[in-house]
Amino acid sequence: GPGVLGHFEPKAFVVHMDGWSGAGVLAHEFGHALDSAMAQAAGLGEAAFLSEGVAAGWREDALARMLAEVYEACIKDRDGLPSSFLQDSRKLDGYGRAYWATPVEMFARAFECWVHDALKGRGRRNDFLVARAAGENVTGLEFRALSSVYPKGEERRAVVWKMDRFLKVAMPLLQGRLE
Repeated sequence: GPGVLGHFEPKAFVVHMDGWSGAGVLAHEFGHALDSAMAQAAGLGEAAFLSEGVAAGWREDALARMLAEVYEACIKDRDGLPSSFLQDSRKLDGYGRAYWATPVEMFARAFECWVHDALKGRGRRNDFLVARAAGENVTGLEFRALSSVYPKGEERRAVVWKMDRFLKVAMPLLQGRLE
């Protein structure tokens, strides 16, 4: 649809990217693919996302229990209150259909931040892989002055740190299950 830069199709396990303006969204769409692969490995099925299961309280699998820490960092601040990341995402949703604040979208944006910050920590940058997670707001959105689609400051550091810890343990486990 209009304004869609990329899309992940879980049943076909395919990433679609807009040929004209899709550069910079690959990390986000890969985050969706990773979320889907983890759901399959955890036994939730091919059309599911583990982040949705975790948000609904499902903790039957080790991957889900580990991902719960990342999800908590996305939705709660250090005092256990709703995070700015969650509040901003809800503001962007307004009174319409939930999109920005869904667990699937928040996980993909948190993954984007992890990729961006990991590259930056190595003195690198890749605008094809991840262009929007630098902390700037999404260009063209009239509400960009009010909200950010990415975690910021201390919350961002916590989300990226938890994502890093999660991926170091989860990736070998995931790889072993999917082979």
